[in-house]
Amino acid sequence: MAMIPCKECGEIFSDKLKTCPQCGHPPKAVELPMGLAIVAAILGIVGLVWSALLPFLIASFWWGLGITLRMGLSRCMLLFLSFGLIFDLIVVALASIAIYMARRGEAGSKGIAKAGLVCGVVGIVIMVFWSILILSAGPSFLG
Repeated sequence: MAMIPCKECGEIFSDKLKTCPQCGHPPKAVELPMGLAIVAAILGIVGLVWSALLPFLIASFWWGLGITLRMGLSRCMLLFLSFGLIFDLIVVALASIAIYMARRGEAGSKGIAKAGLVCGVVGIVIMVFWSILILSAGPSFLG
């Protein structure tokens, strides 16, 4: 038997009772939604894979992609890296909101949201690393 506070008046009462003895309000025993945290984690993993593999994929298809032939390899990579960076920033924002909601008790799965946050931050670090590497390669790499 656990003692729980009433969500309406704050009175402490047993969880075995169906209503609060002071105000008659039923205790809220609802399952907390996990949707935002799961979305943040999945998008974080997608962003992490995108940031880690994208430069290799673009470089390997260098001659096969018409856009890279017109723009040059490094400009094309920077374009796709900037899309990935924006994507990862959105993931970090979603994961932060999910963690905030879990702390307030409005959502469940704080751990899943933290996993999405970590994936998003690591994706951003990888994107920034690739961008610096491409930009520091100089004019010889710019197509």
